Amino acid sequence: MAKSRPVTDRELLDQIRTLASQPDVVESTNSAQQGMVARNLTRAGVCQTICEYLDDGLPVDEAVTESAAGHIGKTVYQMYPIIDAEDLFVKVGIQQEHGMPVLLLISVHEQHRGS
Repeated sequence: MAKSRPVTDRELLDQIRTLASQPDVVESTNSAQQGMVARNLTRAGVCQTICEYLDDGLPVDEAVTESAAGHIGKTVYQMYPIIDAEDLFVKVGIQQEHGMPVLLLISVHEQHRGS
């Protein structure tokens, strides 16, 4: 498992928050889509949860992904929200599209305890 470190850069956290507040332009991987469908979640709902999570000052970890197809070696940001009484693991990245940053939902799944 990739080592992670806490994100303390307020500007970065604000950027993630700003990008998540625009769910119509947030993109998602097939893996994230499958995780949302399995939990009856929408992209807008996950984005709202990310915004609330960040507004509450909850921990965000930065890591370099080792296993997400097409995203190996890229910096990702991990959050651990509770949605519908389920502890989730949400992994996002920031990618550039047409010179503008876009939030990418990479994973939305149940937290694996002890990992």
